[in-house]
Order: sequence, then C-alpha cells, then structure tokens
Amino acid sequence: MGKDRVDTISKIIDALYKKLIILVAIAGGFGAYAISFLRKNSGYSYVFAIVFVVVSISISIFITYYRFNIYIKEMEKIKNE
Repeated sequence: MGKDRVDTISKIIDALYKKLIILVAIAGGFGAYAISFLRKNSGYSYVFAIVFVVVSISISIFITYYRFNIYIKEMEKIKNE
C-alpha cells in the first residue's frame, strides 16, 4: 500500500514540476513582451493588461510551487515511516 501511494505522489510531483516549468517559461515570455511593448507604446490599457497577465501567472507559479512542496513533504513522511 505504501509503494502505491509513493508512486501516486511521485506522478503528481512530476506533473506539478512540468507545469511549473511551463508557467515559468510563459511568465518569462510575457515579461520580455511587456518590456519590448512598453519601449514602443505608452497605452495604459495595454500596460494594465500585461501587468494583470504577469501577476496572474506569478500567482499560478506560487500556488504550484506551494502544492509541489506539500507533496514532497508528504512523500518524505511516507519514506520515514
């Protein structure tokens, strides 16, 4: 039973890791786009939209990282039993 639980948690951690990599890449792309866009234009509505997207992606990264740590701690607890 413990082995099945560890395998399940391991798969969840792997999926969260892949999600985290993708979200970091998206955030980097939006950041680079925002910098190049702000150099060319000064439209405030676009600035707010870009800031909103970057902040929402950052929150998603934080939540994913937090869940990632919860599953790692649970896996370590099972390992120590």
